[in-house]
Amino acid sequence: MTNAMDEVRRLLKQDDLPGAVRSLRPHAETAPITELAEAARALADEAGFEDLADAARKAAERSHEPQSLYDFGYACVERGIAFLAVAPLREALRLLPDSRTLLAELVSALEDERRHAEAAALLSGRGDRLPAWPETYLLVHNTLFAGDLDTAERLVSALPAPEDPQWAPARERQARQVLRSGQSRRAQRRAGHPDPFGPADLRGWHYGLTGGLLATLSPYGWDAGMTGRYAYLGDSHELCRRGLARLGIALDAAGRRPTDVSLLPGRSDRILGLPPPRCSGCPPSRTRRTVRTPSSSRTT
Repeated sequence: MTNAMDEVRRLLKQDDLPGAVRSLRPHAETAPITELAEAARALADEAGFEDLADAARKAAERSHEPQSLYDFGYACVERGIAFLAVAPLREALRLLPDSRTLLAELVSALEDERRHAEAAALLSGRGDRLPAWPETYLLVHNTLFAGDLDTAERLVSALPAPEDPQWAPARERQARQVLRSGQSRRAQRRAGHPDPFGPADLRGWHYGLTGGLLATLSPYGWDAGMTGRYAYLGDSHELCRRGLARLGIALDAAGRRPTDVSLLPGRSDRILGLPPPRCSGCPPSRTRRTVRTPSSSRTT
């Protein structure tokens, strides 16, 4: 860690705070927590984050106390450096293995780092001791986002309704995500899709998680991890027209007709927004900011 701390100091002297933060990532779960806390304090002092600096100072001084470790991990998550929160929160949970608060915060840190499989393993490791709300709900969420749709479908079907009504919208949203994902996978299998809901199935996952339909997939960088995503690419006139045509096909297949189409203020946006009304038979509107159908104003 000495070399990493030297790198942090060197980068801070160069006013490269983002670089100093990045330099700690490889050491975030191997270095002693005391040294991680000292490095985090240096970063927080430079950024003017008094809450994080104070929590890091206390964690460096009392790295054996669960409360200090929790406060440090919590501050790291709140300040957008969740990768530094995992080690202290994991250690705090080891010291207090039955703490639901520590478990939830560690899951939150792993989620922020897109480490959904690890979060699911952490939660499922509790076995029958795992409460339904919110812990099992979080297990379903992370299992789904880790790509294990079979387990997510099994778990969500057994998840009881929450006693606290504030969780009801989350339960409904999650149930729709799992339902759409399962329906999409089965439909793709019937159509002969080679890997429905595999790592490269951008369209399937987008529909399952958001309820949205991707009209076109980017042909660029497919084998470099983009898997159909667009990045820093302006559509040609042909691609714009193709996207609008596919929108019409999707609406026809769904049996929907929008009641209005919003036009954004820019000239290019107005040009792009004028063809859909001609396709759907409804007049454009410059006052509304959403595209609505008679039954719902949301795609989910």
